[in-house]
Amino acid sequence: KKVLAYSTISQLGYMFLGLGVGSASAAIFHLVTHAFFKALLFLGAGAVIYACHHEHDIFRLGGLRRSLPTVTWTFVAGAAALAGFPLVTAGFYSKDLVLWRAFAGGHFLLWGAGLLGAFVTALYSFRLVFVVFWGETGTEAGARPGWRMTVPLTILAALSLVGGWLGLPAVLEPVLGAAEEMAEPHGTELLLQVLAGVVSLGGIALAWALYGRPGRHGDPVADALGPVGRWWRAGWGFDALYDRLFVRPYDAVARALEKDPVDRLPAAAAGLARGFHRALALTQNGRLRWYALSLAAGATFALYLVLTL
Repeated sequence: KKVLAYSTISQLGYMFLGLGVGSASAAIFHLVTHAFFKALLFLGAGAVIYACHHEHDIFRLGGLRRSLPTVTWTFVAGAAALAGFPLVTAGFYSKDLVLWRAFAGGHFLLWGAGLLGAFVTALYSFRLVFVVFWGETGTEAGARPGWRMTVPLTILAALSLVGGWLGLPAVLEPVLGAAEEMAEPHGTELLLQVLAGVVSLGGIALAWALYGRPGRHGDPVADALGPVGRWWRAGWGFDALYDRLFVRPYDAVARALEKDPVDRLPAAAAGLARGFHRALALTQNGRLRWYALSLAAGATFALYLVLTL
C-alpha cells in the first residue's frame, strides 16, 4: 500500500501538470481514469493482504498468480493503466493527453519530466506485479477472496481498460474552452503517442529483467545502491522527519492535556450528583417516626420562610 500511496503523489503531479499548462480538461480526464485504476489497485492490495495473513512486505510474497488468479489479472490491469500501457488502458490516453498538451504549449522541459515520470511509473508498477504475483512462492495465500471482493475488482478492471474511450475531454472542452488554448492535433501527436508507449513498455521490460526472472531474491536495485537504496526505501527520510516535527510534539501535547483540570469538571459534577444521591437514599429507611419528623421539620421551615419573607 505504501508503493501505491507514493504513486498517487506522482499521478497528482500529472494532474497539476495539466492544470499548469492550461488544460483543465486533460487534468480532470486523468483524475477520472486515475480514480478507476488506483481504486482497483488499493482494493487488490487489500485482497492480497487479507489472503496472506495480513503480510505487508512485498518481498515476503511471491507466486500468488497460481492461488489468486482473479486478483492477479485484475491487479495487472490496474498496474498496466497506471503504467500507461499503450492503446488498451485508460491511463495511456489520459496521461498521453497531459503530455501532449504540455508539448503543444511549448513546455518541452515539463514534457520531458513527464515522460521520465512515465518510465519510472511503469518500472515500479510492474516491479510490484512481478514481485508479488510472479517468482518464487513466499507467504502462502490462506483465505480466498469471495465474490464481494472479486466483483468490484472485475468492474474496476474493466473501467481501467476502457475508461480512456469515454471521450471526457471532448465533453469538458466546450465548458472549459474559454480557459484553454490548444494547438490543433497533427502528425506530431501520433509520434509522441508512439514515444510514450515505447517508454511505458521499456519500463515494464526493465521491471521484468530486474524482478520477473526466476531465481530472483530481494531487491537487486536497492542492494546495488547500498545506503542510497536504504535512503530511498525510507522515503528520503520524510517519515522520520514528520515523526519528529509533528507526531511526537503532538503526542506530547496530547499527553499534557490529558490531565487538564477542565476535563475533570464533568467527572467532578457526576461524583457530586452521586454523593447527593447516596445522602438522600439514607432518608428512605422505612421508619414512620423518621418520616413524621422530616415532615414536621419541613413544615416548620416552610412556615418560617412565609413569616420572615
